[in-house]
Parts: sequence; C-alpha cells; structure tokens
Amino acid sequence: MALLDESANGVFIIAATPFSDNGALDLASVDRMVDFYLERGANGLTILGVMGEAPKLTEEESRVFISRAILRANGAPVIVGVSAPGLASIKTLAASAMDAGAAGVMVAPPGHLRSDDQIFGYFESVAESLGSTPFALQDYPLATQVQIPPKVILRIVEAVPTCVAQARGLAGPRQDHGPACSERQGRAAHLHPDRQRRPVPARGARARRGRRD
Repeated sequence: MALLDESANGVFIIAATPFSDNGALDLASVDRMVDFYLERGANGLTILGVMGEAPKLTEEESRVFISRAILRANGAPVIVGVSAPGLASIKTLAASAMDAGAAGVMVAPPGHLRSDDQIFGYFESVAESLGSTPFALQDYPLATQVQIPPKVILRIVEAVPTCVAQARGLAGPRQDHGPACSERQGRAAHLHPDRQRRPVPARGARARRGRRD
C-alpha cells in the first residue's frame, strides 16, 4: 500500500459508516459501500470522519470497520480519521490503521483551540506523536468550532513534513483556504469535498444517529 503524500489526487470519497437496525456495524453493507464507490471511479476513501460518525464507535468497532474497509478496498488508498481528545488515543488508533494497511490518517483540531499558536502547537504535537505516519489536517469548522486561518495552515504544512494534505469541510465566513495550499507550490495535497461525488449509502445501511457520543 502506497502511503499518502503530496501527489495524491482524484476523488477521495468521504464515506459513511453503515449500521444495522439494532445499531451494530453492518459489515455486509461496508463491502457493498466500498464496491459502489470504487466501481464508480473513486480513487480512494476517507473513513471515520464527520460523515462516518466516528465518535459514536467504540475503539473495537473502529478497528473492525477500518480493517474491513481497507480489505475490501483491495489496494485503493484509504485515509482513516483518528481524531480523539488525547494524543495517546490518536497515536493508538493511527497505529492500528496503518497496521491494517491505511495510506494515512486524518486529524481534526479539538474544539478548545482558539489562537493561531495553539492550533499550530497542537498539530506539531500530533506530528510528533504520529512519527513518520502521514496525515491530513481536517478542517471542518462547522463541526470542530475551530477556525483555522489560511496563514496557519500554510505555517503547519511548511513546518510539519508529515502533514501532506488538507481535508476541507464547509468553511466558515470569509474562509478561503485555496491560496494557502497553492503557495506551497504543490507540496500538499488538497482534499476538497466540494469536488467529490456525494456518497450514497449502501442498501439497508443505517446511520447511528440515536446513539450518544
């Protein structure tokens, strides 16, 4: 499995996590979902993000889902969301994901970060915890409540070699992160959901909306 790097391009679907009616992981639907995306031309998958309801999974469920999706992807790159309140949890889940064959991981900032220096320092700490594991900076202020200015993203990707991509959600007011990545002269991949195909849930799959985080 090739690791995520600055050359990543194409469509990386933001994938849902299928559940059965009783709230358990629906592994058969995981297979159908992955097949559906890849058969329709997706270049890779991004799992356990906001769309994947990651906080609603137990640690064991996350590992099972990661392994199943990567196995079914059959060599197509899979980026795994590993955001968590603590760096130790991020490191542990990232290690499991990479051992299962992930191309890289994705990390969102915790909601208490406010200043530019706090945001930068956090991602420096993330990189130190992950070691050589490549990661995408997940920027989704509507969910994280953290506004990351373009200059801070540029500062992070220039200072942290393992931050190789920016995964964008819907930006907040006056947010435009395109220039930050273009100034890097192509060193960071830019994974932008606005340019991705909308995910279609597998037949019979359910969201785990009713379960508390």
